[in-house]
Amino acid sequence: MESLSRIHGLYAWSLLVLLVSGAGLYLPGLRAPLAAVRVPLRSLHIAAGLFQAALLCYYLTRLAWHWRSLGPWIGKRLNLVIALVLAAGWSISGVILWWDRAMLPYAPAALRWHDVITVAGSLYLLGHALVRSLKIDLALPWARRREALEREPANPIAAYRLARAIERRRLLTRLFAQGGLALAGASLAGWWIKRQRAFQPLLASLEAPPPLYALPKPDPRSDPPVGGGARGHFRIYNVAREMPVFDPYTWRLDVDGLVRRPLSLTWEEVLELPRDVWVRDFHCVSGWSVYHVTWEGIPLSSLLARAGVLSGATHVTFYSYDGVYTDALTLEQALLDDTFLALLKDGKPLSRPEGAPMRLVMPRMFAYKSVKWLTRIELIDHPHVGFWERLGYAEDAWIPGVDREGPSEKVPRQA
Repeated sequence: MESLSRIHGLYAWSLLVLLVSGAGLYLPGLRAPLAAVRVPLRSLHIAAGLFQAALLCYYLTRLAWHWRSLGPWIGKRLNLVIALVLAAGWSISGVILWWDRAMLPYAPAALRWHDVITVAGSLYLLGHALVRSLKIDLALPWARRREALEREPANPIAAYRLARAIERRRLLTRLFAQGGLALAGASLAGWWIKRQRAFQPLLASLEAPPPLYALPKPDPRSDPPVGGGARGHFRIYNVAREMPVFDPYTWRLDVDGLVRRPLSLTWEEVLELPRDVWVRDFHCVSGWSVYHVTWEGIPLSSLLARAGVLSGATHVTFYSYDGVYTDALTLEQALLDDTFLALLKDGKPLSRPEGAPMRLVMPRMFAYKSVKWLTRIELIDHPHVGFWERLGYAEDAWIPGVDREGPSEKVPRQA
């Protein structure tokens, strides 16, 4: 029994570390203030998860004895089953997210289940902890009340106190359980509604008023989207304190550095550039993916050809309008035929959270290479370490299994 109590205590502490570190990794509002410690925070989260999984494995060797020791108490056995289901769900989905590159096809589903289990599990565990902690306030501690009743079975006061304590504990348990289920249900309902394509135009219209500047007109291959519409949900992140606001009168797309003809294009000039259409998946290193996105934009190779790349250039650096975020590609990566500057997604102009008016999309690499709110492209003769790479992200951002050199299939133009 003493060893089980120790396991229970260690499990509770590891769970607290997981919940706090997980909130730091997940909540978009903490993305900017915790950017410098995101990689070590992820390592702490993984270490706490592995420690919890080790505790679970050790406990399973004592599970049969513990189950018998609970006797006929259905509530205690039900609580144990729920705790084991939560622990197993966290462990399995966490391992998949940890090995996201090797298990990329399963990572989005694992991330969704990880989120659902965390919301439901946190509410359940909060109610469980409060009920357990409130036992000390119910007349006498549980064991002492039972002993007192056994010593004085005929004492009406002791019997009354015990009956009232049981009644209050059952009431609190029901209230916490019902409140937890209601909150979990509301959270899941909101999560489901936000992901339904039919609600997206309404939600977008509520986010901001319509822009007062010219918008790119979609190609017939984009509207309706030739890819059938994106499957999945973009999780919006930004590392600056606030998302930049696009001003079409002052914004410029600059292409400079080691080029023959530096460019400084206005928004109207960008709209006149030839565009193409691609259907590509979009993968984030955080575990989520969006499939079959119909992108429309400017091939980066055509823009660099217009500027004229000098022979000494080896890398291309991309700068965000937020003044904080940068990343880079080698010149060979930048010239791949599906590296492009996106203006539309599924036939609609990019929204502000998606990187409007323009973002880089490098679909053969993880999303941290696809710089949002793009405003400057610089050709340089040395490697550039991007924002997340400086803070510990891998330099190798290639999606596992992609062709790193060959041409990719484009959407054919319609006759």
